[in-house]
Amino acid sequence: ALLSQVVTGTVTHRVTRSLALSLNSNYAHSESVPDSSAVTFESYAVTPSVRYEINRVITATLSYTHSQYQRTSFSQEFVFDRNMVLLGLVAEWE
Repeated sequence: ALLSQVVTGTVTHRVTRSLALSLNSNYAHSESVPDSSAVTFESYAVTPSVRYEINRVITATLSYTHSQYQRTSFSQEFVFDRNMVLLGLVAEWE
């Protein structure tokens, strides 16, 4: 079995009616029970983003995510990073 703790947070600031900035982050730690030395897993991610309402119908979002994952299993460690850039366009109408 795994015992996990997770913390997440998001802060958003509306600069203008059309422009908003956000920062999202999370951290997770998991370990096997009852023997925590068998497997541990740790990760974090940070995502700043910009959201812009181009007009009443179209909204654009640009975000960058940096994340790191670390797994330890019986003293062998495996670590990797991931970086992503996303551009999204959404059209909504009623």
